Amino acid sequence: EQRLDTGAGGATGVAVHGNRVLVTGAFFAPLTFEARTHAAEPGGSEAFVAAFDREGTPRWLRTFGFEGLDLATDEDDGVTVVGRYAHGDDLGAGPVVGAPGGTLNLFLVKLDRVDGALRWARGFPMAPSGDGDSFAERCFVSSSRKGASALLGARRSSMDFGTGVLSEPEGGGQELFLGGFEP
Repeated sequence: EQRLDTGAGGATGVAVHGNRVLVTGAFFAPLTFEARTHAAEPGGSEAFVAAFDREGTPRWLRTFGFEGLDLATDEDDGVTVVGRYAHGDDLGAGPVVGAPGGTLNLFLVKLDRVDGALRWARGFPMAPSGDGDSFAERCFVSSSRKGASALLGARRSSMDFGTGVLSEPEGGGQELFLGGFEP
């Protein structure tokens, strides 16, 4: 058993691989991990990935973006995390472009399972829809043994996965998306 010490926050994903248990989510009030306090932006939230060994001993914590949604592991000691970020957030390799003013842009980040080191980070801007909502439903990520990732979710606004803009769904509804990403 392990506790994440924060006044406000939650976990949205968990994965186990080898001797690591990994958790992702978001916190709104200060989060303390291994006697170090991490703060969210005033009035906002911060995504996190926390790693523990199977006995519950804390190993490492990474914070970035706005909200962690899901994570998956691969056989190459990788951890792929999907979440949301605001324009200009630093996902570990410098500021990432997103739709200005929105916090629902999607990110895909690959970390090292053993020490939490960043391997790569990608941002996928989501423009506000016609009703002003840049909304993505719950997103899920899965990884192959070799580290390729699949991303599944639903959206109401236009998005760009790097291959061209997917236009806003017609009629103000939602549209599913499924994308594949190689390491």
